[in-house]
Amino acid sequence: MTAVIPGAEPLSVSGNGIGVLFVHGYTGSPSSMRAMALAAAAEGYTVELPRLAGHGTCVEDLMATEWADWTGDLEEAHEHLRSRVERLVIVALSAGAGWASWLTLRRRVNGLMFVNPFVLPLPEDLIAQATDAIDSGIELAPGDGPDIAKPGVAEVAYDGTPLRPLLSIQAALEELAPRLGEIDVPVLIATSPQDHVIDPVNSRVLAARVTGPQRTITLEDSYHVATQDHDQAFLISEMLGFIKEVTS
Repeated sequence: MTAVIPGAEPLSVSGNGIGVLFVHGYTGSPSSMRAMALAAAAEGYTVELPRLAGHGTCVEDLMATEWADWTGDLEEAHEHLRSRVERLVIVALSAGAGWASWLTLRRRVNGLMFVNPFVLPLPEDLIAQATDAIDSGIELAPGDGPDIAKPGVAEVAYDGTPLRPLLSIQAALEELAPRLGEIDVPVLIATSPQDHVIDPVNSRVLAARVTGPQRTITLEDSYHVATQDHDQAFLISEMLGFIKEVTS
């Protein structure tokens, strides 16, 4: 069994009857959501921050996974949390927003907070490039490091992006995107205009399609991994206010 990278460990904290499920993104790990999760736990909430399949160990592990593996892990974490709480909120980063949206269409939640969500299919030209690379024997695209503006901050994440699992995300989002209007619970969407990983159009389309109460906030001083960036304290404050609002 591959060892977990220090800092990528999952987190589970028992608390009151309100649960908060945190979801990291593709190629990332629980490290990106740990400060958010600890802040929720400090308020007395019951917290689950799972490490999804293939993440936080070695990139070869991620290459052997696909959408069903990650959503399966998330569903298991949700069931474990739901059995202990009366109300439940999900806080998700990047691709975690897609997985959380999928879960919300199948399970009961009280609210969703998305940070730089990835919920729309990627542009066709990018997918064509990925497919061509796989056909030529390239399974891993090189990475540029964590997209964080704050100096000295590092995310525990892989340097490269496995392409074949990315195609499974694409296929799933092609089915999910038309169903975003079925999300009728309160939604808070936090977006970094300077996101070098995911096009902020994802946030705009998501806000337009969900049918429940929704509010958007802008993260002017952060890049993609805003949960570890300059706006972290602001995000935590907004998160705690949102949780209180939708579970009262």
